[in-house]
Amino acid sequence: MTIPDSVSIPEWAQGRPGMGQGGYSAFHFGRIIGEVWAGEHYAVVAFEGRWSRGWDGRKKGAGACLFDESGELVARSDSLWVAHRSASSCSPTT
Repeated sequence: MTIPDSVSIPEWAQGRPGMGQGGYSAFHFGRIIGEVWAGEHYAVVAFEGRWSRGWDGRKKGAGACLFDESGELVARSDSLWVAHRSASSCSPTT
């Protein structure tokens, strides 16, 4: 459920000062609540997670829920993503 989490961050810091494109997951928590079976149909809903809405510096929360065909929640995840710094914001130290 890590990839569905990141779907809730479509802009991935594009155009934000000091940030490059893309990022990485700094924290990820998942919980299986019900039975999940291969070959069955499920719906995935991605959202901004439990952290504050919007960006906090280079950090942004995200989450995802997995629902079975009857609409029951069977799994959920929360994660914290960090955007890469842009090359122009990184200066070599001497």
